[in-house]
Amino acid sequence: MRYLFRFGFESPDEFAANRDGGWDDESSETVWIDAPSADAALSWGQSLAERFVEKLFELANAEGYSWQARGFASWIESEASVLEWARTSPEVFATDYGQMPDLAALAALRSE
Repeated sequence: MRYLFRFGFESPDEFAANRDGGWDDESSETVWIDAPSADAALSWGQSLAERFVEKLFELANAEGYSWQARGFASWIESEASVLEWARTSPEVFATDYGQMPDLAALAALRSE
């Protein structure tokens, strides 16, 4: 079954601005995951989120950063309007449970 995984995170620029200015800005990302269950999709999505954010920081030549250690929210989306948006949005990428997409390409795209 296909699940819409969503998560919040700080980009390298947001991290620096939040640290230096005391702000709390963050971004979010969305990915379709074909998985055997919602729990499996959530677990795999969290692994994906960690690697995605690592790649963002790597591409920015920024200090090491752990998405998981920062405790950002992640969930399987159930809101009908969001699911409908994601079905038609060219910005939402998709992957299968256990398959890591090209995170370098996605991170580069999101860093533009």
